[in-house]
Amino acid sequence: MLALVLAACIGPPPSPPDEAMAALARGDAAHAAFDSAAARAEYERALALDPAGVEARARLAHVLGDLGEAAAAAGRAEEARGLHERALAVAESLASDAPERPEGHLAVATALGSLVPFRSGRGTVSASRRIDAPA
Repeated sequence: MLALVLAACIGPPPSPPDEAMAALARGDAAHAAFDSAAARAEYERALALDPAGVEARARLAHVLGDLGEAAAAAGRAEEARGLHERALAVAESLASDAPERPEGHLAVATALGSLVPFRSGRGTVSASRRIDAPA
């Protein structure tokens, strides 16, 4: 009986979309505080809770790019490449699932540009053609 009274006072547990929004807010706060690793963790949590989440994917692609740039600046080329490739995969899924949203197309272009130092001449040319997709 006590459990029913407590449940009525506390209310139902938060739904996954509510939890996803809370994770997005925590990620935004971490990103604003220049803590890209914590922001990444929160955006990944938001995406796990709401796999179709447009905002989570856009923000995750952005923060993965930030982390890739930091890794490149620190001389960790392979880590940087992996982060930029992950950013590209996230961005492409966003652009594919929500083609009307410009964030996905911008994130694809940004990730492709960040991958240029890791690609050969032909890879760079093929990447530039992918950016010209209709937005």
